[in-house]
Amino acid sequence: MKKKIILLLILALCLTSCGRQENKGQTVLILATFQENSELHKQVDLFNQNHKDYMIEIKGYQRSSQSEDDGIAQIQREIIAGSGPDLIDFGDYYSNTDIMGGYTENLLPYLEAESAENQEKYFTNILESFYYKGNLYALPVSYTLDTFAGSKKALDGRDHWNIQEMMACYQEQPEGTMLYPGETKYDVLSRILTGSMEYYIDWENGTCSFNQDEFAQVLSFANLFPDSLELDEDFSVKQAFLDGKALIIPKHIMGIYGIADSEYIFDDNDISYIGYPVENVSGTVISPASSMLAISSKSKHKEICWEFISQYLDKEYQKTLGLPISRSAMEEKLTENLTIEYTIENGEQVPIVKSQVRFEGDSNPIDIYCLTTEQAQRLVQLIESTQINDAFDHQLYDIIMEEAYSYFDGDKTLEEATEIIQNKASIYVSEHAK
Repeated sequence: MKKKIILLLILALCLTSCGRQENKGQTVLILATFQENSELHKQVDLFNQNHKDYMIEIKGYQRSSQSEDDGIAQIQREIIAGSGPDLIDFGDYYSNTDIMGGYTENLLPYLEAESAENQEKYFTNILESFYYKGNLYALPVSYTLDTFAGSKKALDGRDHWNIQEMMACYQEQPEGTMLYPGETKYDVLSRILTGSMEYYIDWENGTCSFNQDEFAQVLSFANLFPDSLELDEDFSVKQAFLDGKALIIPKHIMGIYGIADSEYIFDDNDISYIGYPVENVSGTVISPASSMLAISSKSKHKEICWEFISQYLDKEYQKTLGLPISRSAMEEKLTENLTIEYTIENGEQVPIVKSQVRFEGDSNPIDIYCLTTEQAQRLVQLIESTQINDAFDHQLYDIIMEEAYSYFDGDKTLEEATEIIQNKASIYVSEHAK
């Protein structure tokens, strides 16, 4: 009797396992995700509607600082063991360490085959910013840009700067000038790390350099600012710049109208998107806007998996995104927004509001009806100049911020704080670099 029960259990497990691979004659592909994403569900539904032999199922994983509970580590173990998902969406919390294990497929051959007839099909610099060891192991389907904007005159004509130049430029300003509205020790350090943390890390060799003078200067500079900010009730961000009381303004660009507000602060011919302080390159940084898609290196259905990813690269779909990686989609999107569109209300033509500019401290938003040709050109130039991403490791970021606070609070000297950061970061980087 016991043998019969055991055999039945084995049969049930086999049927369950087979059911994971076959569903009404379809091969089931597993798509791993780390956050809820309604657009991903739409794309999965579209794929399933258009494929008779394959069906994608979504499986959720969780990120954790504990390796035994971390979904990234779990996926790596599963793939190495020959199971695991076929596709992975790392989401906008993506870190370069997510793919440092050789368990995701290099997507460049697929992209190159698709764009063989059009070498300018994508903003290649955006894709290249996510390369690791010359390969692309996860694809951003869309992105955002983070930068600082300021007056060329106030910035001495610079279009990029390093930390020494940023410090010198700020210290040359009249007394009482803000670096930017909202400056605090925490925020200044956090923003600088957002754009430059990867500069101090060599993932390929498993080393870092947080004990060098340059990083010590970053901590020392951030310590110049207050612990918290107290602003007058009638404080206006816009007025602060018009009065020359702020040097730069942080900008998070999510769509084609993301730089349109700059003309309300700076003269069109006097705008510099100087970005974060880094050496020798544009300081504007790229972030995944939503999905970061990858294919398991062990999947038996890689071509079909690429078909799913290709849905996101379709030009018409790309045009629906804030900042597309497709050049043609961006060009058409910009062209369509260079003229004012109208609707009819009460028998009269009324211009359609495409976007609004809101400045903190100002109650009335400014309506924007279209882009200017100059704004469209500046946006494309900014996109094309960008070379670095902010897909940094958040656990390493937390290590740095924790020790930085001990310096800000006076519990540790600058030398002590940087040495502890270097020691902890070295251990972390050497353990995670692969």
